[in-house]
Amino acid sequence: MGYKYTTYGSTALNRYNGSDPRPDYYRYLPSYQSTPEMQEYYREKWLTDPTVSQVNWNRLYEVNRLNQPDDRGSVYIVEERHNDQSNFTLNSTFNTKLTDRISLTAGLEGRTTRGMHYKTVSDLLGGDFFLDVNQFAQTDFGYDSEQAQYDLNNPNRKATEGDRFGYDYDIYVHSGNAWFQNVHRYNKWDIFYGHKLTYTNFYRKGHMRNGLAPDNSYGKGETHSFTDQESKFGLTYKLSGKHIFSGTVSYATLAPLTYNAYLSPRVKDAVIPDLKSERVFSSEVSYSLSTPLVTGKITAYQTNFYDQARMYNLYYDLDGTFVNYALTGIDKIHRGLELGVEIKLNSNFTLSGIGTISEYYYSNRPTGTISYENGSAEDKTETVYLKNFYVAGTPQMAGNIGLHYFNNYWFLDLKLNGFDRTYIDLSPMKRTESAISSLDAYTYEELEEIVANATKQEKFAGGGTLDFSIGKVFRIQRKYTMTVNLQFNNILNNKNLKTGGYEYNRIDTDDVTSNKFPSYYYYAQGFNCYLSAGFRF
Repeated sequence: MGYKYTTYGSTALNRYNGSDPRPDYYRYLPSYQSTPEMQEYYREKWLTDPTVSQVNWNRLYEVNRLNQPDDRGSVYIVEERHNDQSNFTLNSTFNTKLTDRISLTAGLEGRTTRGMHYKTVSDLLGGDFFLDVNQFAQTDFGYDSEQAQYDLNNPNRKATEGDRFGYDYDIYVHSGNAWFQNVHRYNKWDIFYGHKLTYTNFYRKGHMRNGLAPDNSYGKGETHSFTDQESKFGLTYKLSGKHIFSGTVSYATLAPLTYNAYLSPRVKDAVIPDLKSERVFSSEVSYSLSTPLVTGKITAYQTNFYDQARMYNLYYDLDGTFVNYALTGIDKIHRGLELGVEIKLNSNFTLSGIGTISEYYYSNRPTGTISYENGSAEDKTETVYLKNFYVAGTPQMAGNIGLHYFNNYWFLDLKLNGFDRTYIDLSPMKRTESAISSLDAYTYEELEEIVANATKQEKFAGGGTLDFSIGKVFRIQRKYTMTVNLQFNNILNNKNLKTGGYEYNRIDTDDVTSNKFPSYYYYAQGFNCYLSAGFRF
């Protein structure tokens, strides 16, 4: 039985009736400027002027100061977005030997989770308050209309530091499962099989009555329930103590994750169309080698995912408003080879290597649903052409070679890491019929460029890093041990490695040849180190 309470918050800039303060806002980038002269001017500013490339805090304070005489509060603030969680778990496991060769393991688990999602005013940046209204929901009736209120129970509220504002809701998840696994052990063969039955339900509870959904935002929402099952089977063939072959196969259904289930949980209690459990079929085969000098394992695997969902929050140029975009019915295939080997050079030195060659890609055309956050239009759905594009988020070729030293409880490690075939995260909205048809192609060349942009996926260049660590294990009174480790990562300070990125979701409907909305990239951290210590008793 266990209980856990966690708090997490991240800060961000917010504004009311002011220009976007982020330095990387697309209108401030050189790529957005209309003439070569202005592009060069902004490029030079980005390289030389920190008030352009960084947040101009002095300007934000000045704007807020000038706004105070009219009692309009802060234009700019720092907000903190909270995602706290309370979790209670109870589980019990039973083990027994049915015969000398057959064992049974079974278990029960119950879990209840309350996720608390809200934001608070972290810093008013010199102002007295922040008006808690939605400027993007402005109507003909003005900012004080019902539609613009984040909380109709507290209209036109003046939020001060520490106050909750904007959104405040909880997600409750209750689940329980029962499972068993049988293992049969023989001289040459081991066989196992198991099954799990899971029940899950979840619902949203809103603490603010949002003006965009006054009848569907406050209080307890609809409960969504799912019953899922998982079956697995595996066998192992022991050719000898040195050579072992094994294989497993499993099929499972999994209840949808709540953060992918709701269309716009900050605003209303509404889930994505055709909400259902995803299905996962997985199989793998492997060969293991174990000798006094060499140990290793090679595995081939494939996992098929069906009916997955993913949520996006973005500004939709074609309709000029913020939307929540649900990608549903996603099918993916993950397959590849993994290899790990360890060679004992002598009593002190060991050489190791691990690597993977994989292929993760979309195997169908999912469905995209646009939900307008300001309620300006009905939700609309269309096909997204993602089939055969690669899944982002991880290199599809990676490995490392390591040299390890151990003597008298001292250990040293030197590792060379490498990776390749990392792809950018695609914008699904740019690969729909409406996005393509919205672009005016007047020539054959322009049409070719439109098709090329919609069918290509950027692949990042490969690279590598070098890591080193040193540590010592201390034995204390033969009862306790203390481990101290000093780790140095990327000691060559290679910072030009793209580890990921995503396409900007905005679409230039006027000029398909421009690069007004370039992609965003993540880069590997340069040289860094850390010291850790552990005490065991």
